[in-house]
Amino acid sequence: MAKKTKQPAEKRAYAVPVRWEIPDDLEVLWASNFIVQHSLREFILSFFQAPPPLLIEPTEEELETATKEGYPAKAVARIALTPAAMKELIQILQINLDNFISVTEKELGEE
Repeated sequence: MAKKTKQPAEKRAYAVPVRWEIPDDLEVLWASNFIVQHSLREFILSFFQAPPPLLIEPTEEELETATKEGYPAKAVARIALTPAAMKELIQILQINLDNFISVTEKELGEE
């Protein structure tokens, strides 16, 4: 008996739109420090909140402690991306930065 072989199915492309959903209770976090790490297959972006210590007219001891120990940077998010997604993110960020600069320069120039 002859063995039946499967014929490859016809490949079709489908346009499925993305529906962006942001939960109402999703907190917006502020980040002032970032670390980017990578392996051969992924990039890991780490975001940190690192408010500087409040040092108003510090004593020598307070300054010495602060400069030796530093201050904590709390991780608020870590995101892993493929190299292709990282490239897309960089392009999106650059477009948005360029748009921001263009708009703010126009607004500042009109004052």
